Amino acid sequence: MTVPGTVNSPFVVTASSSRLLVETGGCAGGGQLVWFNPGTRAGQWLFKTGVREAIAYNNEENGNLH
Repeated sequence: MTVPGTVNSPFVVTASSSRLLVETGGCAGGGQLVWFNPGTRAGQWLFKTGVREAIAYNNEENGNLH
């Protein structure tokens, strides 16, 4: 699987509906995190680069991962 705009090999963290939460390596040892829809190839970036750690959690109000 290739995710537009990412570097290195993507790693699927979790899935929600039609989207995958994908992590890849970024520049200078940081990471990239994106919600990716493989059907439309659209991405919604959470972190583009430089992030070393992120924790996904469930939002009880709407049940979505953030």
